[in-house]
Amino acid sequence: MRPLETGPPVGVPVSIRLSGDDIPALRAQAARLKQILREAPASTRVRDDWGEETLAVKLQVDADRANLAGISNHDVAAASLAAFNGISLATLRDGDKNIPIVARLRMEQRSQVADFENLYVHSQQQNVAVPLKQLARLSYELQPAKLRRLNQFRTITVSAFPVEGYLPSELLAQVMPALRR
Repeated sequence: MRPLETGPPVGVPVSIRLSGDDIPALRAQAARLKQILREAPASTRVRDDWGEETLAVKLQVDADRANLAGISNHDVAAASLAAFNGISLATLRDGDKNIPIVARLRMEQRSQVADFENLYVHSQQQNVAVPLKQLARLSYELQPAKLRRLNQFRTITVSAFPVEGYLPSELLAQVMPALRR
């Protein structure tokens, strides 16, 4: 719970932006900055605008094997899209509503990533079907949930609110010596 703002909205009173190209370095500096702000007695609700990193599954296609099998990247993408998201076949009109007709695997078949490797990829140019595990492999990695940019530079904004009874300028005065180190 926080006090209701009356008058023009303030938003987040203390925001510090870090910009650069190196995502791990930006994350590290933001973590350092958040720790400094958390240690300040006048700050509360410290956070950044990128959020926590999320687990991503990446499909890495072996281009040489795929070419030998007569499978294109488009074929692999279409098979994986059809398996998990489905392919829109048509649209059913019911009065003033448009209802998409989607073809996809049953829920028990698309619920696990391990089943992904058992998919068959069909070539659009040849009459060939190849198991996906012979053409590609899955890799797992953490990646930022959101990447914000300011003037085309990756920018992470660390923000905090002052504790009741303190001004944002007093909070900044408390953390500035640590920020200059």
